[in-house]
Amino acid sequence: PASYGDRSLQLHFQCADDADNVYDAETVQETDLCHYEIFLKSTFGCPKSCWGQNLQLCSAHGVCGYDSDDKRAKCFCNPGYEGELC
Repeated sequence: PASYGDRSLQLHFQCADDADNVYDAETVQETDLCHYEIFLKSTFGCPKSCWGQNLQLCSAHGVCGYDSDDKRAKCFCNPGYEGELC
């Protein structure tokens, strides 16, 4: 029998404002022979410093981003909202 080498699987968690995404039928990509990758979009791929009420990013009143001055992820609030989680 032919030898194909080791198999591998990589999970990529991508930040998205979607706490309700249930991983039940995700697409698996074979990027190379016997190398598989799954891309999962969810709030759980975001920095915890941006999790607001009901796991919505920045309480649904801002955008999670990286503050290069503070060297950390944080919420950038929409006009009319303020605080750590907007």
